Formats: sequence, C-alpha cells, structure tokens
Amino acid sequence: MAQIIPFRRPERIEGTHPIPVTVVMGLANVGKSELIRSLVSTSPELRVGVLDDPKLTSEEGGCTQCGTRQDLLLAIKSYIHTHPIDCLIIEAAEDCDPQVIVDTFSLLEEDEPGLVGKIELDTLVCVVGAHRFWEDYVREPQKMDGLDAVELMVEQVELCDVIILNSGYKRFGRRSGGNRLDEIETILQTLQPRAKFLCTQDFDFASSEVLKTGLYDEQYTLEGAAWKQAVLRCDGTVPEEPVSSLVYKRYRPFHPERLASLIEAWPDHILRSYGQVWLASRREVAINLSQVGPSTLHFTPEGFWSERYLMDQPADPMAERYTEIAFVGDLIDAAAWISQLDSCLLTDAEMKCDWSQLSDPFPIWPEFLGMGTPTYSPHLPGNQRSYLKLVMTPPEWAVPAEPSPLH
Repeated sequence: MAQIIPFRRPERIEGTHPIPVTVVMGLANVGKSELIRSLVSTSPELRVGVLDDPKLTSEEGGCTQCGTRQDLLLAIKSYIHTHPIDCLIIEAAEDCDPQVIVDTFSLLEEDEPGLVGKIELDTLVCVVGAHRFWEDYVREPQKMDGLDAVELMVEQVELCDVIILNSGYKRFGRRSGGNRLDEIETILQTLQPRAKFLCTQDFDFASSEVLKTGLYDEQYTLEGAAWKQAVLRCDGTVPEEPVSSLVYKRYRPFHPERLASLIEAWPDHILRSYGQVWLASRREVAINLSQVGPSTLHFTPEGFWSERYLMDQPADPMAERYTEIAFVGDLIDAAAWISQLDSCLLTDAEMKCDWSQLSDPFPIWPEFLGMGTPTYSPHLPGNQRSYLKLVMTPPEWAVPAEPSPLH
C-alpha cells in the first residue's frame, strides 16, 4: 500500500550547492511548455536545464511508482552530469501524480545516494488553463485513463507551491470572461490557500516567482490543501457563522437509500469533499467519498475495516468504524449541512434491525462480494488514502465514553 513519506531535505555537503528543481505540472494544452520557454528566455543570468515529460504516475502496490522514481532519478543524474546548470525544470506529463514527485526526493538517500547534496526539490508548480478548468469543473469532465481530468487537476493543485492560472488571451481574457475568471481564482485559492497564486495571459512575470524560490516545505506543502487543513484544525465545535471548511464525524452508519438521495442533490457550493464513510448495508467495507465541483463525485470501496487493525485489534471492532468527511466550499452553513447529513444516519430503531435488508441503490463492487481476503481497491490514489489514516485519528472529543456497536 502506498504511503505518504515525510520529506527529508538532505544535509548539504560542505562546499556544495544543491541544484534546485522546479517541477511544472498541469493538464495538456494549458501552457506548460510556453511557461518553460518564457522562464528560460528571461533568465539569462541562470543556466537553466529542462527535462521533458517524465511519466510520474502511480499504480497500486507501489511497483510502478518505484520504477518511475528510479527512472526520474537516472534521467536527472544523466542530465546534470552532462550539463552544467544552476537550476533544473522538470515538465511533468499531464497525468503526473504529484505524490510520486515528493516521494522521489524524499527517498533520495535510499534510491540514489550519489545525488544527495547535488539536487533538491525547490518548487512544485501547477499550471491551470482557465478555459479547460471551466469546461471540466462546471460541465462534464474529460476522462484520462479512467480518471476525471478535473479530479487529477485538483489533486495537483492541492499539492503544489505555486498555482499559475493561464487566462489565455483568445478565449478567456478579462474583458470577455472576467466574472468567470474571478470565480476560478476564488475556487483555486479556496482549494489550496497556502500556495502562491499568479494569474497571467502570457507568463510575463519574473522567473524568480517559480525558480529558486525555496517554497517547497515538508509540512506546509503536504498539508496545504484546504480539506487537510480542515481536518487538522477540527475541534468538534459547530460554527454558527458560514464557513469555508468543516469536518463531519459520526460513529453511526449511514442509511444507504437516504445517503444516495443526498448525494443526488449535492449542493453546488460544496467545492471539495474528501473522507471515509461507514455505510450500514456494507458494514465490513470502508468507503471513500471524493467530490470535486458539481460534476464529479466518487463513492468507492477503500478496503475492509478489519484490515486497518491487523497489528492492533481493538476490543470492540465496531467502535472503530466511523464516518469522517472534510468539506470545503463557499459560505457553508455548518449547522444546516450537518443536520442534512445527520438525517441520513440510521435511527435508533434501524440500528436494531438487520442492516443487510436495507434498500441499497449503490453499485455492486465485485471485488468485495465474497468478503474474503481484504484487498485495496485501485480506484483511489494511495497518498490521499494514507494521509487520511495519518491525520484522521479520532481526537479525544470524538471518542465515545463507552464504545458500543450501536454508536
């Protein structure tokens, strides 16, 4: 299972200056190549190296991820051996998994010790095309190898240091699409409030905005996404005023039919949702809910609850099952939204019934029909799943005083 690996900036070897690496992510046709050409041409004082299109994708089980890490490091090693440079830009493929990039530099000492002290991850940049974002986010998203383009784009936004919004002078200039452009800016900054934000039509900003910035930081980059910040800040209180983020946590399962109805009527002002769900009719399976914008919501199996506690079995396994979802949006009425979610939980009477008889409109997951050996689903990126397990440890206020299968 993939895990989030804390970034360790290697100790600098005395007398050396590691080459800072800027990684440029983004979907196809959003202006990544144009950005890089602009950076190179406007930095005559720097010897800028460029690596194109490494396949930084991830597959379940880690085998492909390990291979791509090694391939990237070998490419970097070969390049800096033959090119004396002051900084390096890596243009990632559109289906790049940003976590693979982080892991590549985090495991430098283990994978390629000869590069320790010679390179360091400096800046993660995500280029967003305004026109494509609007088409994918608001309308039907395009598919890329089974993934929604907008979901992949948002994952890159959530794990970056600099967001560059390319408005495009032909399609999405301020005069013709100003209101939409402002809305996109608000959405991106809400999803990733920590990142530096640049809006441009022709990349006419100083190269120092994205080269040799020193912005990459273990804590702030990995925890920068708004939904992760919501989890870390959660104290169990229900805000009275509208909020931009909140965390919902309950130790009682959802009724499948009522939850499905709520998902069908998911409010547009919820920009991003991420978390785990306990569904009564599928009581052995931990379910992942991941939503991006009004057009993309995935409700997919994450694994068996029992698999999470193989090393330390709790006295009451049922007490270890719970729903926890982080929500990010525009002026969320916390009390009203929590009330809607609570209305989907099992009632006291339903808690005493046979849950397998509850009406369940969700799709059948063939890999979980037999309830045999626990197997993780390949539907979700491992880094998101692992992060939830790391930071969503039940805080003291959320743990029932007397755990019971009915709560």
